Parts: sequence; structure tokens; C-alpha cells
Amino acid sequence: MESCTRFSGVEHAAYLHYMKNTSIYFGPGCNNEMLIIGRLVSRWNVPIIAHLSGDDALSDRAVFDTLGSVALTSATEMARATLTFLQLYGWKQVGLVRPSMHFERLALHSLRNYLKDANIEINAEIELDPYMTPDEIIATGRLRHLKNRARVIIVEMGMDLHSAKSFMIAALPYMTPDEIIATGRLRHLKNRARVIIVEMGMDLHSAKSFMIAALRSHLKTPEYVYIIPWLAHLHDHYPWEATNIEKSETRVAFDDAIVITAHGYDKKFIEDFELRLNKVTGYATLSYMSLYDALFLYGLAVRDAYEETKNQSVFLDGLYIWKKMTARQFIGVTGQVLINNKAIRVPSYATYHTKNGTMKIVVELTARLGDRLKCAMSENDCSEHVAHETMSHYYSTVDGAMPPDMPKCGFDGGLCDYTFFYVLFGVILFLGVTIPTGYYLHMKEKERMLYDMTWRIPREQVRLLEVRGGKSKSTSMGKSMSMQSRSAESHSYDESIGSKANSRLQAKQAVANGVKCAYKRYQQTRNISFNKHDLSRLKELKIMENENLNKFYGICFNQQNEFICLWILCQRGSLEDVLFNTDLKIGKNFQASFAKDVVKGLFFLHNSILRMHGSLCLQNCLVDSNWNVKLTNFVTDELCGDKLRHNELKYMMDSEIEREKQKKRREKEEKKREKQKEREREGKERRDVSSSESLEDQKLEEAIVNDKVRDQANMKKYVQYAPEIIREFLSAKHLPIGTQASDIYSCGMVLYQILFKLEPFVEKNLSPQKYVQYAPEIIREFLSAKHLPIGTQASDIYSCGMVLYQILFKLEPFVEKNLSPQKLLNRIAMANDNDQIIRPIFPNQVQTVANPAEEAYNLQLLSALEACWLEIPEMRPNIKRLKAIVNANLKSTGSGSLVDQMMKMMEDYTANLELLVKERTQLLEEAQQQADRLLKNMLPSTIADDLKAGRPVPPQLYTNSTVLFSDIRGFSRMAANSTPYQVVAFLNDMFSGFDAIIAKHDAFKVETIGHTYMVVSGVPRENGNLHVQHIADIALKMRTFVSNFKVGHRPEEIIMVRIGFHSGSVAAGVVGLAAPRYCLFGDTVNMASRMESTGLANKIQISESSFNLLKCFFQQFIAVERGKVEIKGKGEYENNF
Repeated sequence: MESCTRFSGVEHAAYLHYMKNTSIYFGPGCNNEMLIIGRLVSRWNVPIIAHLSGDDALSDRAVFDTLGSVALTSATEMARATLTFLQLYGWKQVGLVRPSMHFERLALHSLRNYLKDANIEINAEIELDPYMTPDEIIATGRLRHLKNRARVIIVEMGMDLHSAKSFMIAALPYMTPDEIIATGRLRHLKNRARVIIVEMGMDLHSAKSFMIAALRSHLKTPEYVYIIPWLAHLHDHYPWEATNIEKSETRVAFDDAIVITAHGYDKKFIEDFELRLNKVTGYATLSYMSLYDALFLYGLAVRDAYEETKNQSVFLDGLYIWKKMTARQFIGVTGQVLINNKAIRVPSYATYHTKNGTMKIVVELTARLGDRLKCAMSENDCSEHVAHETMSHYYSTVDGAMPPDMPKCGFDGGLCDYTFFYVLFGVILFLGVTIPTGYYLHMKEKERMLYDMTWRIPREQVRLLEVRGGKSKSTSMGKSMSMQSRSAESHSYDESIGSKANSRLQAKQAVANGVKCAYKRYQQTRNISFNKHDLSRLKELKIMENENLNKFYGICFNQQNEFICLWILCQRGSLEDVLFNTDLKIGKNFQASFAKDVVKGLFFLHNSILRMHGSLCLQNCLVDSNWNVKLTNFVTDELCGDKLRHNELKYMMDSEIEREKQKKRREKEEKKREKQKEREREGKERRDVSSSESLEDQKLEEAIVNDKVRDQANMKKYVQYAPEIIREFLSAKHLPIGTQASDIYSCGMVLYQILFKLEPFVEKNLSPQKYVQYAPEIIREFLSAKHLPIGTQASDIYSCGMVLYQILFKLEPFVEKNLSPQKLLNRIAMANDNDQIIRPIFPNQVQTVANPAEEAYNLQLLSALEACWLEIPEMRPNIKRLKAIVNANLKSTGSGSLVDQMMKMMEDYTANLELLVKERTQLLEEAQQQADRLLKNMLPSTIADDLKAGRPVPPQLYTNSTVLFSDIRGFSRMAANSTPYQVVAFLNDMFSGFDAIIAKHDAFKVETIGHTYMVVSGVPRENGNLHVQHIADIALKMRTFVSNFKVGHRPEEIIMVRIGFHSGSVAAGVVGLAAPRYCLFGDTVNMASRMESTGLANKIQISESSFNLLKCFFQQFIAVERGKVEIKGKGEYENNF
């Protein structure tokens, strides 16, 4: 019957009930009439089955207790399917878009409940008029709210996809100015959600306006997810397939939209059913297929009720029939039909991803009935949907994964701690302000420091010293300085190795603030100022520190019309002084060390801000007290040369050089007179040539004098310069600025002299040795401008080769040449194309003053030296390459550096010296012991110890002592018949025996007078009465010794002695300073002597006092009375034997 037209369905339902007593209702097809009819049939207790309507309110069984539904989709199950999809990706925050009218039939009510039960928060919920245009939606401002509150957006604007069209287009990047969009109603949604459920109606078309609005509001980005439940297919086309001007915009608006709709029925079966129905009725729609399923469900319910009750009227019990429709499943026209406990069909759903107008299934939501027990306990567990992802990484994010439901830091940024970034920003801001400011202040301070000129030395702090004969004499500060009073330059020092006479040069010395310096002195013609470049170089020169660079001390200028350049003094002089000092024997270890030091110093210079030396030669290589080579005169020579070229400075010649100049003038005049005589004998052409050569030589010598190198030793440096330097020197008559290439050339010259100890291009009385060490390009400019030009790194390499040549071979470069200075420099510089250029020759190729048999150097090293002297500066090796070759080929035979080797030699010497000292000390100790023994034999030990200690030995009286005398009888006769040697040998043998006897007793041998032997006991060490016992024992042993003694030269001779002793007091003391003697004085000594002289041969005569002591204390001695004996000066005395 007709329905859905002015509530005609309600009228027809009433008619059928009251007039026809109808027992079952199917339909109607519209929700508004279904809501009314459903209430009526509940009161009539008549079952009704909805086959098209899926309104959310129909699931309320308190109102619709006899209603069942077989619709392909329903709001309640759509809500459950949507929840399952949200749970699949773990989203916990969503935004909700709903229509402002007729939303009761949608899934909003069930969706809110399900989301609440699943702890999913709805951050933003906005309502829109489903009939609003996209611009009107944007104007509401709600899209911005959604943007700030959600990332997953469920768009439920109606039953169809078309209902979300406007919303999806509005989410595109703004087509109008941002200010207009900012005032729109989408602001709330923007700030509260990223997952947005758009449910604006039953159909997809109902979301069209909202989606377009979201597109235009810049809400359609990969960080947002729009979910559109598609409840009813009211149109046969998609929203973006409509024929209107928004077609393309709608398609873009629905890109990445997630559409959830019913799924699971057999499309082929449906097509066959529609074809058969169309043949019967003439038309067929999907509503008839759902009606078929409704009839099938009712039939199953009536059958089951009848089978259970066997009551034919059971179909009239609507509530009972409804119960039989619940919790069952069957296969219908639209596929498998699952009926839950509310008699509502639980359809399977599919989730479609929309992209470029194409929808693809990405997630299948398969329906299934829940457990009956759980269903009885909870109505929500009677059915469920199982999600299965059929496609992964399909979204438009970078990795294709679904975005999170909220920004990483939350919608308001509160979940992230931005302290670090704030601090970082603050630091960056601070640095951004302070660094430019600091850099500006630093540059200003640097500029101020440049103009502060920390290297400038006040004139009153400089005290010049005159060096005469190796001694320094201070000059008076108040004395005026004339142009001819001082020399301009000198490169070596008075304290050279070996004899002072061997020193080639003497440095001009000065003392500045207590520091001893070498100086160069010029006369200023006007006040001097330095440009910023020169100030910067001088500042770097002042602070530059390197073990192989001499320390620059400073410059004194603009005072007293003087310009004084000061460098720290190196006491050992220049390397030239060391190498060519005949008194100093330099081994290869020293040569290798010198060569390495030169290269290391030049390497540091070439890699510093100064970039080059410019005037490297052997004279500019100094040797310090530790035998380290230090390069000097870099930068300052260049600055002074520039000032000389601009006539800001002039040379100041001292009296010694002035005298030398006068001497040279006299020699030249004599040579001129000789040449004049020769020219008179020769032709005019020869005279002109000689005159020209002589003039050139004279001009060159004047240029050399002007360059402060008039003396022979200073001139030798120029041949060490690079050819390009010499060329400029020859043309400009001043030394040009050097280069790194000219440095390499000069380095080769230096190495040549070090290795071979030969001077290049020089005879002993000729040749500007300094100049010939410069690079050819330097010499060329020097010859032309008569001033040394500024050097280069290439000229440094040339000069370095010259220096190494002299170090290694101990030869001056070009020593074998016999050329005038002009010709030699011209040959080096190739000033005359007809001449062949010359370079130093290695000693193994020519006989030199050095030892030709000396072991040759490695070919690689010699090739490197030759490469240093190449004519083209660019072809010379750089200093890094030269350093590597020198280090690889000049390895010291000893371990460690040169100082280490010297220390090792000193350690060996010290160890040997310690051993020698130990041996000498031992010998000294033995000699001392022997002297002590000799002294103690001459003096008593106690007396000897006192004398050695410096203590005084005063005379002393000893009351108890015994003195013994012995004498050889017949000695005079024997001596007369013997030689002196035999007499001395005889006495020595006998008295040595006596000495051995005395050594065993407490007694002291006083002296021997001829053949008389004197002994005392009790002096100087007192021993009580034991003195008489010791003397008695000594006397007996002496007699026994003599009785057995054989004379060496007269063995048949019988020796007899007289012995006598006396006891009493004596005085003793040391007499004399030279050969001191310990002497006894007193009557006891005289009495003892009388006892010996009045005695008999081989008898021991003792005095009465001695006899009494022996008798009282030492009765073991036996004495025989002799009787009275006349004693001279004493009278008669009673004596004993």
C-alpha cells in the first residue's frame, strides 16, 4: 500500500488493523512513518518488520517491543562497526559532525554510548545544517574548532555519501584569505579533533557540503581522518560524479575519506533476482530484496512458533512471534542475515578508502552473533564486528600509516616540554646578538691592538753595544749618530763556535729592557708610518713562536731619525759560522739535524699567515745554545727594503766598513791603472768591453753596498737567492719581495751547503755569497732595481735548496767558479741569453775542498735539491714535499734529536767520569791511607790524628815511661867495608825487624839516629806500670832477632847489639812545621842513652828504677846484678843485666 506521502502509511496501517485484522506489517520505507507505526503495532501486539528503515531510535525495545528489522544497514550496527574501526587503529579521541535536524534516525545516539563505553572521548561535536553550502559551513567557524580538537573525524551528515560533499570540499587548503577562514565556525573542530566522524545524514551525499568546507578550510590534510557512515544508498551515483561545477572539488574533498557501509551480500545473486523480478512485475529495486528477507524471517518465526505451540492461532500473538525472530541467522537474498537479540539485523560492513574518485575496501568488518550467555547478561554483547585489514599503508601520510588521533604535543601543545626549545631559542637569539656584536668588538679591539704596536720599542729602552775584538762596549746614549757611524746589517754573532778569529761576522748587539738582541740600524729621512697590512704582519711576527724561528723583539722608529730592527741574539752565530769553522768538526748527525731544522722552520712559515721568508740564505739561519737552527730576518727585510726603495730609509755605515770601502777604492784604482796599461797595449774594442764590464761590476758593488752587504761574507748570501729574485735585483738594483717558490730555491742552496759544506759559486776571495743563494727571479729584480725585491714561497724553496746544499756538503755554492759578481749573478739569473745558467755542482761530480771520499747522499735527496733550483718557480716542489724527502733521507744514526744525542754523549761521558772518579777516589784513599800509615809511623797515632784534625798538640809531661836505646856494635867498621847501598839495605832489614816487634807492643818508635834505635812506652798513651814490661819484652825480642839475623852482603858476619833502658818521667811534644818530629826530653832520655852506651854486647842493661819496677810488678823477668857503673855526669850507679 502507499506510504511515506503525507503520512498515508499510518492511515493505511490503521485501516488494515481495524478493518482487516492484519497480523503482520512490512515497511513502511521511510523513517518518520516507521516511528509512528512501530508504536501503534506495539500497542496492537502485532509484529512489524522494517526492511528499509534503519533509524537509531528503532532499537529501543521499551517502545518498539514487536519490531524487527532486516534492513541492509541500521544506525545501531553502523555505530558498532564505526567503533570497531576506531579500535582497530587505537584512536581514543574523535570529533563528531552531525546535522542540526532529523538526526534522531542516525547512529548518533548509539555511537555516543558505544564511544563512552569504549573510553573514546569526543573532543569536539559540531552541528551543521545539512543544506548549507561549503562557504556557509566555513563561515560558521566550526571547522577550525574541529581542526584544533580532532584528527579522526566521523562525518555523518546523512544516510548517503552526498551529504558529506560540502564538508569535504571545505577541508581543502583555503581558497579565500586566512583571515576569512579564521572567523569560520570550523575553528572549534580544528582545535579539538583529528579523527572526525561526519554523520550528516543517511546518504553519502549529505556530507558533501561539510567535506567541501573542510577542504577549503585547510582541514583536508593527511593528519586528519574523516569517517563517514553510509547508512542508506539513496542515489545511484557518488557525490563527486554529479554533473555540477563542484565535481572536481568534491572529488578532492572526499580524497582520503573513510566510508563505512554494508557489505557481504552476493552481488551476482542480487542481479539475477532483480532480473527475474523485473520479468514478473516490470520493475525491481533493492527494497524488494530486503522485503523478501523480511517475509522469509516472518515465515521462519511463525513456523518455529507453531512447531513449539501447535497452536494455529499463535501467529496472532505479535510479541511471541517477535521473540522467535530474535537471535537467529539464515541466508537471504541480500546474503547472510544475522538477527540479534533485539530482532535487528547485524550486517557486515566494509570500510572504503576514497582516492581520486575510486573507493577501495581497506578493512572488512565481519558481523557475528555473540555468546548467548553474555547476551543474556548484557545486551551489548549479543553481536560484534571483527575487523580485518585487507590493505595496509594506504593513507596519504609519508609512510602510508594512519595518523594518530591527536598531535604529538596535544591540541594545545601542553603535552610537550618546550623548555629545551625555549632555552635553545634564547641561546640562539643570545648568540645571534652577541656573536656579531662580539665579532665587531673583536675586530675593533684587533684594529686597536694593531695601532697599539706592541712590537714598538722606545729608543730610550735600547742600549747599543759596540763589538770590538769579541768584546761588547756600550755606546753613549747622548752621543749623536752620523750616517757613517754604524753598520746597517750583520747576520752572525760574536759568540761563535771555536775561536773568535774564526767567526766570519760580528753581530751588532744591543740590550733592550735587559734582553740581548741583534740589531739593524738605518737613518730615517722622514717619519715612517705603516699600512694596515704591514701592522698586521708585524703583530703576527711579534707573537709568532716556533723552535726553528728566531724571536722578533721589536722596532724602534721615528725617534732621533733612527730606525732600529731588533731580533733576539743567538750566541752561537749563523749556520755559516758553524759549518765553515775549521776548528769545529761537524758530523753527519749534526748536518742532518741542521737540515731538518731549516726545513721545519720554513714549513712553519709557509703554513703561517706570513706565508714566506723571502730572503732565506745560510746567513739568515742562526744556531742557538741548544744547537737548534732558527730562521731569522723574515718580514723585516721586506719592510726595510720597501722603505729603502721609497727613500724613507738610508743605510748607516760604520767606520770599519768605511775604511773597508776606502781600501777597496784604492785597490780598484790600482786595478784601473793596470787595466789602463793593458788597454793601451790592446785594441779599442777590448778596452770598451773591459770598461763596460768594470762599470757593471762597480755598479753591482755599489748596489751590494747599498743593500748593506758590502763585506765579503755578506755578499755570499746573494748567490743563494732564486734566479727570479736575482733577475729583479740585477734590473732594479734592489732585492724584490720573495715568494714561496724562491724560498724553496734558497732552501735548496742552504741544504747544499749543509750537506756538502761547500759555498756555491765562490772563490775564497770573491763572490757575493749571500746573493748567490737567492732565487733567480729575485736576483733578476735585484740586478735591475738594485734593491732586493719581495720574495715568494717559490724563491724560499730555491734558497732552502741552497742552504741545504751548504749544510749537507759543507761547501759554498759555485765554489769552483772563477767569475766576477756581476757575471755570476747574471749567469744565475740568465740575464744574458747567450750564457748557460749555472747551479751548484754536487761534490761527487767535481773535486771540492770537502772530502770527496765521503759517503754520497741518497739520489732522491739530491734530485729534490736540483728540483729546488728549477728555473720556473711553479715547477719547484712545495715545502711539504721537500720536508718529507729530507726527513725520509736524513735519518740520524743516533736515537732521538740532536739535543738527545748530545745528552746521551754527556750521559756516557758522565758515567765514564763517575767511574774514573771512583777509581781516582780509590787511589786517593789508598794514597791517603799510605800517607796516614807513614804519618803514624813518624808520629804517634793520636798525635797524628790531632794534627790532621787541625787541633793543637801542646807539650806534655809523662811521669811513668820507659825509654830504650839500642846500638849495633862494630857498625863503623862494617860500614867502612860496605857500600852505601849495602849499609842502607842492612839497616833497613834490621830496623824493619825491630819495627815488627814494636808493632806488637804498646810502644812507639821515636827515631833512628844512624845505627841507634830509640823506643818509648807510656808515651803519648799512658799505660800505668806496663810500660816497663813492654820495653823489657821488646828488648829481649830484639836481642833474639839480632842473634838470628844474617847480613845480606856479609852472611858470615855476627851482629851484636847493646840494649839499655831506663824508667822515669819525660817531656814530649811536636817540634817543627816542616817535617815535624815527635821528640822526648828529660833526664830519663839521657839516662836510657847511658844505659845503652855503657852496656855490653848482646846484653840488656837496665837502670835501678827499671829493675825495681820489674821486681815489684813483673817478677817473671830475671835480672842479674852487674854492680856499680860510672855514668857520665851522674857518678856511680848500681845497674843490672
